Amino acid sequence: MHLVNKTLVFTLLAFALPAFSQEMKMVEAGEVFNLPEISAAIAQEGDQIIILAALPKDRRVKAYENVDLQEGDVILFLNGKRLKAVKELEQIYAALAIGDTVQIGLRRKEDRLIASFAKADPKNLPAPQMHMQRVMVGGDGKVTTESTAGGKRVMKALDPNASEITPVMAIGIIIGSVGGKVKVLDKLPMPMKGLESVDLQEGDFLQMLNGQKIISAPHLNELLEKLAVGAKVDLQYARKNETLTASFNKPQAQGRVMIKTDNN
Repeated sequence: MHLVNKTLVFTLLAFALPAFSQEMKMVEAGEVFNLPEISAAIAQEGDQIIILAALPKDRRVKAYENVDLQEGDVILFLNGKRLKAVKELEQIYAALAIGDTVQIGLRRKEDRLIASFAKADPKNLPAPQMHMQRVMVGGDGKVTTESTAGGKRVMKALDPNASEITPVMAIGIIIGSVGGKVKVLDKLPMPMKGLESVDLQEGDFLQMLNGQKIISAPHLNELLEKLAVGAKVDLQYARKNETLTASFNKPQAQGRVMIKTDNN
């Protein structure tokens, strides 16, 4: 896993589904738009607008289960207007009235397709099933998270002394190196399946994994990646003056991570 230093921003995406696989994806823009009818995450990747993830058809509202938008599709047009940026797509979509036709022109490999559907009334859609967490590390060392879950957005400042900030998707936490120790900076906005009872909290310091000392934030991911899904994990950590151990089986990682360079 790449380190996230003070010039990078990463965004975590996860669906409220029991088996959504982890993937690292490099992107060059931080804007992410959620198309609510199918809970599709749309983002800029270079000069292209890409569908990074979409809710499976059998999880959608019936009226939208046959909308033919898929992960990896490149969006070219919206209602006849050529798109250059995700923000343009978001603005055009926002200007449409409930019930208006949404026509998305897209490229899928060598094919050109059009997906068409009516803009939904949010009251007729279930609670958003996509969870996003955005972590921004400024050049001044200030670390901020922006979490969106269930349609609510929460801003939070993290420890400004943290470096090597990285998500641990297999446990559902964000960690960083602080004073030579590995610290839990935040938890992801949805509990990992199988880890609901694991009592890791913001501010805990991670010490040992299966008897091996954790020497840095990226090192924890390296240790976890060597374990098979379902393998026994004993994670020792310190909370104030206590030494605690969380024991669990390694779950299937959920969510997606997008990392971008912040050139500002």
